[in-house]
Amino acid sequence: MLELMPTLTGIAPVQERIFTTNLGTLLFLKACGFVEEYRGKILEVAEDHLEVRIGGTLLERLFSRFPQEKAVEVILHIQHEVPETVSSEEVSSLPGIACSQIDVTIKPGTKSWNESDFQRYSRRMLWSLRKHFISP
Repeated sequence: MLELMPTLTGIAPVQERIFTTNLGTLLFLKACGFVEEYRGKILEVAEDHLEVRIGGTLLERLFSRFPQEKAVEVILHIQHEVPETVSSEEVSSLPGIACSQIDVTIKPGTKSWNESDFQRYSRRMLWSLRKHFISP
């Protein structure tokens, strides 16, 4: 995974690697489910990259019809085939069908985060991503 420096808030991004099945457009549908659940805003999309903002800035949260958390940016780098550099332990937990590797980075989208709240919220985002991508 990429080695990232702390953001402008001084809080280091949270990174995780997950694996998921990838049959046809299934990966796209899984990502859409995650974005929809959190009412995310897609910032950038490509075949192997998705960047989404979840939550809102202070002004967006004040004037929103829906309750929102503070903003985070969720970045997914997708490798459609599991690289050979992945350890045998990781590969053994994968199903014997087409799999993809997803490197996830979550970083604060606003300066109002404190370290412990951001870490707690990021772990919840990772759990949700694993649920949507049905990752072991």
